[in-house]
Amino acid sequence: MALTIDMGSANPGQIALVGTLDGVDFAALRAKILSHLHAIGNVCSTHSETPVPVRGAGGETSFHIATAKDEYGNPISPGWEAAHCENRYHSHGAGTLAVSATYATTALSPTNNDQILIAYANGDLTCDLIDGYAPQVVYDRYDGHYHYVAGSVASTTLPILNAFGYSGKKYFHMATDSAGSNADWVNISSSTGAHAHANYNLALLAYTAPAGAGSDDAGEPKFAAAFATGNITLRGDVNNIGIAQFYANYIAHNAHAWTGRTAVHPASGDSLAALYNGSFYWAECGSPGNWALVYAVGVSHSHTGPPLTVAVPT
Repeated sequence: MALTIDMGSANPGQIALVGTLDGVDFAALRAKILSHLHAIGNVCSTHSETPVPVRGAGGETSFHIATAKDEYGNPISPGWEAAHCENRYHSHGAGTLAVSATYATTALSPTNNDQILIAYANGDLTCDLIDGYAPQVVYDRYDGHYHYVAGSVASTTLPILNAFGYSGKKYFHMATDSAGSNADWVNISSSTGAHAHANYNLALLAYTAPAGAGSDDAGEPKFAAAFATGNITLRGDVNNIGIAQFYANYIAHNAHAWTGRTAVHPASGDSLAALYNGSFYWAECGSPGNWALVYAVGVSHSHTGPPLTVAVPT
């Protein structure tokens, strides 16, 4: 029969087993601690623009605006005032964001006592290594591990913006060219368009694990070694680490807080034009007879992680 459990015959203080430790493949668990992934979902933080200012191409901030126009096309209550668009809010889906690396460090070192001790009262096991690794060192790597994140948030389509003066007037004096041709009093708005951010340094902060020791289980035997399978079961801990509880916490953990942000999207101008005829791009702005292209000016911005969600390990 092949050897399934070696209780320190070749290396005092070290246990080697073919089977599991309290139902856990301990070497495989260690490998997962050092390199595991989390799926990322939901959306990133919301950017708010309240409101979006309107500017002429030359920086003009005053526009010739009317409350409405009559049946003959004449403006009602025309005047000059600053203008803006309604408030705009947007976020981005998780897109291609994904955990790219796991970092797990430790300040502990394995013991080298060359002994294997089993506490008859509760089944606690004390040793140097199991399958080549010290449980307390593996747990210390788990407690405080963190992740780098690759990929980018999804692109989104920004909503249409409607422009109006600060008094509520909605009819802008607009023309089809910079000479003021075909001038008319019209409502103006932006068109829709894709809006994207690359990743800058989004990452997942250290996970804080609970205390490593598990609660002692009732029942007998306190310690059992199944030499046919190489499985060890015990009612207590191994080097003060509850192995079954360790594994259960690992497979359910997702409490990584976010840090960092997306790349900055620079300030941008969304062209404003007449709703019914897209050729009306030039606004009378700044001073009478001055015609300039007109824009809704979005500020430069980035997005942080929350409320992006982090799933349990994959």
